[in-house]
Amino acid sequence: MRRLTKLLSRLGLASGLTLLGVVAGVEGIARYQHLDGFQGDATGIFVDPTEALRDAPRALAKVDILPRGFRSTEGGFITEYGSCEAGHPGKTLLALGDSTTVMTRTPRGMQVDFVDTWPGLVAEDLGPGWRACVLAEVGFHPSDLAALARALVPEVRPDLTVAMLCSNDFSCQKPRHLADEGGHWVLRTPPLRFTVWRGHWNRWLFEHSEAYRYTQWRLAERHQAREQVEWIGDCTPPEDSLAELAELGARLFYLPPLQRDGEPVVDLAAIQGRSGVELPRLGLPADPERIRRAPDDDIHLNHRGHRWVAERMIEALEPAAGR
Repeated sequence: MRRLTKLLSRLGLASGLTLLGVVAGVEGIARYQHLDGFQGDATGIFVDPTEALRDAPRALAKVDILPRGFRSTEGGFITEYGSCEAGHPGKTLLALGDSTTVMTRTPRGMQVDFVDTWPGLVAEDLGPGWRACVLAEVGFHPSDLAALARALVPEVRPDLTVAMLCSNDFSCQKPRHLADEGGHWVLRTPPLRFTVWRGHWNRWLFEHSEAYRYTQWRLAERHQAREQVEWIGDCTPPEDSLAELAELGARLFYLPPLQRDGEPVVDLAAIQGRSGVELPRLGLPADPERIRRAPDDDIHLNHRGHRWVAERMIEALEPAAGR
């Protein structure tokens, strides 16, 4: 009887350990595949980061997303704006930004990227001998800009570094991951709110298990009894990235939403206080509609809007540019 009890005890322990291993394995796979991101938005990536970073400085290894056309070179980089390498005989403007920098419309109404945007216009206004080196892409936030600047400012040694930020750059930065999905690179970001199936709702499991969150979502897709809960995961405020950009010599500017009657609340004074960084607000014209990229777009600029931004920046940058 004693031997039977021991055997059953060992079998129970073995079964428990096996079950624990299976659970840990499932959770490990879920986290490795970043299943949270499948419920959220996916941003297209335009370069293979492995190829683009083959000869890149080590500091670029932590950059989630690269500008389209990006290639690291000896002493600089190349993007669709052109070559930006050390040894340029003139002066260099390094422009940092997100979709508000790279998206515009020409005066003819054609939608284009990288044409007639504020970096080229600012370099042109600064005078002969200036070139614009641009590190900007849709979906960039201050941590991307800081990582890129950290790696490439020592290589390029710009005479002037400028970054343009908009309202969403001051929100909490959620974790993201880059995945190769059949040759198409995407950047996945968890949603702010998760869909769950109320039939098996357990808050503790939801907080601690990515596999459980994914299972909840799939169950919710198959059943009508759904609800949404706030994301409880880690979220990083942007102040440290802003401070790092300033330490690297960047001049930061804030582009407010293109609205005639007010704007979403962005407490610039509080952000400046926490980060120790000056964030001058680019003033808008009396009729913001005339500088919108599209009638219902409160964020992106048309060619006239990029010219407006360039003029405001030049007014603020003239002393730093030696003019």
